[in-house]
Amino acid sequence: MFMRLSEAIRLGSLLGPQVFGTLANILGGTCALGAAAKAMGIQITTAYGAEDTLKELFPIFKCEQEPPVPMPMVDLYTIIMELNDVYRWSRERIADWVESIEKAEEAKTGCVLNTDPISEPTAPCTPDLVCSLLHQ
Repeated sequence: MFMRLSEAIRLGSLLGPQVFGTLANILGGTCALGAAAKAMGIQITTAYGAEDTLKELFPIFKCEQEPPVPMPMVDLYTIIMELNDVYRWSRERIADWVESIEKAEEAKTGCVLNTDPISEPTAPCTPDLVCSLLHQ
């Protein structure tokens, strides 16, 4: 099964209410990143317990992105966390923004940025190749 980050956020959002300041709570609520983790079956044991696993699963995390709101240049994981916790964007709005990034990256590189390590992308690529092409 493959899934883009935006799709995982949307799917996980269907599984419980949105929460702020934590990936997940005991009532089944999740932030945008927690929703992605939940959709992928990642066990969330601490506030930051899913970060490394999510970054490994979704190649889009390996590229720098410009934030859609005024904030310092930080990594995509932090941007999503801030959009959820500070700016209180809905998980669906965050997923829409992430999808726009995924589509732009895929159009530039010809690579499908999904979680499936064995699928054939539309062109041979790696996350490092995607980033290097974007920053030429």
